[in-house]
Amino acid sequence: PFGGIQTLLIGDIAQLPPVNGKQVFFAQEWLEFFPLFLTTSHRQHEDLSFYNALQEMRVGKLSSQTINLINEKVSSYENSITSIDTTYICGFRNEADTINNLICGFLPTSDENTSGLISVAVDYINNTECEPKEYDKQFRHYTNLPSELIIREGAKITTKI
Repeated sequence: PFGGIQTLLIGDIAQLPPVNGKQVFFAQEWLEFFPLFLTTSHRQHEDLSFYNALQEMRVGKLSSQTINLINEKVSSYENSITSIDTTYICGFRNEADTINNLICGFLPTSDENTSGLISVAVDYINNTECEPKEYDKQFRHYTNLPSELIIREGAKITTKI
């Protein structure tokens, strides 16, 4: 159905309803696919009540047990948790950059002159270093990564969410 192009679709079709039309598995093209269903969660395997709550939220039907679990979390929330210990989900890269730079600036250092480890992307064309403004624009356009990364001791690094 895609002009002979091998296609791999990954996602949870129960998370969001279709914008227009019916669910994907009602489409004629669905018969062309060989779906694989992942049935075991490896992230929440140690916390069964949290796993069950997530499964209920996924389909939009919360039991009284899950509602109580959420209410307990809300009532036990400690306002003393700092923004350094909080995980943020951002819709835009510039929001994430602003938060990361702000938090990085508040991390304690042993030396006032230490700003952290700085890694900078530098690009060359025909053995000539490009102007920082130009390679920053190209690097961000093609990689979706920052041209400069500052890492300080104590910074939280997320490997799995």
